[in-house]
Amino acid sequence: MTEFPEYKTVSVSMKRNGTKEATCGDCGIISTVRKDTNPKVCQRCASARGGKAMKGKTRSPMVECKLCKKLMRESLGYTYCSLECRKTDKQELKTCKTCDASFSVYKSAMKESTNSSGIFCSRPCYEKWMCNTERTTGRGSQWNKIRKEAIRLQPFCALCGTRNGLQVHHIAPFRLSNDNSQKNLVPLCAKHHKIVESITHDVEYAGSSPEDMTLIMGSMLKECQMATRMKLMGIIRATA
Repeated sequence: MTEFPEYKTVSVSMKRNGTKEATCGDCGIISTVRKDTNPKVCQRCASARGGKAMKGKTRSPMVECKLCKKLMRESLGYTYCSLECRKTDKQELKTCKTCDASFSVYKSAMKESTNSSGIFCSRPCYEKWMCNTERTTGRGSQWNKIRKEAIRLQPFCALCGTRNGLQVHHIAPFRLSNDNSQKNLVPLCAKHHKIVESITHDVEYAGSSPEDMTLIMGSMLKECQMATRMKLMGIIRATA
C-alpha cells in the first residue's frame, strides 16, 4: 500500500487510485497528483492561466511585454513583465560630451530646455565643459541700462515671440568680445536662451573667432527676430 507523507495534502480519490509526482510546465514546482491524470501545470498556475489550463489550453487573454515579448495575463494591466524591462526600455545609452564616458539617462529627462540632460554624465563634466574658457563676471557698469534698452527696442523673444521673462543674450560672448552694443544683443526667453547659449558654446569650442560668431549666430538670430516681429505684427493687425 502506498504511504503518503504528512506534509502532502492527499484526497480520498488519490488514496483510492494512487498518486505520482508531476512537474508544472510553467513554474517547475513538483506536486502530487492522481496516478490516472496527466496535468501539464500545477493548480496555482492553472488558476492563473484559466479553467482549461490542465489540458494545456489558455483561456485568459495574454499580452506581450513591450521589451522582451514575454507573455503575461492582460488582466494584470502591466506593460512590462519586470522592473528590469521597464528600466531598460525607459533609458537610453549616451556618451558624455566632456569625458566620452558612456552613461544611461531616462528618455523623459532629455529636453531641449536644458543644456546638460543627456549630454553630460555628471555635474562636474557639465561645469568643466561650460567653463573651458575664462569667465567674466559682470557686463560693465552700464549693463542694467543697456539691457533695458535692448528689451525696449525688441520686447519679445526672437525665437518664440513671448514677452514674459525676457533675458538678453550676447551673440558674441562678452568674455570674448567685451561688446555691449545693441547689434551684439538679442532678447530671448529663458528656455531659448539656454538652447542658444549651448549652440554658441559649441561654435566657440570649434575654434570660431568672435567675428565669425557674430556673422554666423548673429545673422541667424536677427533673421529669426525679424520673422517673429512680422508674425506678431500680423497677429496685432488681425485682432485690432
